[in-house]
Amino acid sequence: MSEITLDAATAATVAKAATATRVCDPSGHTLGYLVPADVYKRVEKALYDEAFGEMTDDEVQEVLADPRRHTPDEVLKLLEGN
Repeated sequence: MSEITLDAATAATVAKAATATRVCDPSGHTLGYLVPADVYKRVEKALYDEAFGEMTDDEVQEVLADPRRHTPDEVLKLLEGN
């Protein structure tokens, strides 16, 4: 994840946001969305639990112990059937 450091005035404005907030440039173009840290942490945990919640501890350990590793390029080639 990238990081942007805000000036004090902008940081004070952003800190007041209690819900997801659209962030725009001066012309009104949407640059992105700000999600308060507590909301982000809950969403991140929910996504993690969904992705890994169905695996038992033994299954996780089995995956971690598997010596086979692939680079992202190798995975793409495997998926493309090359």
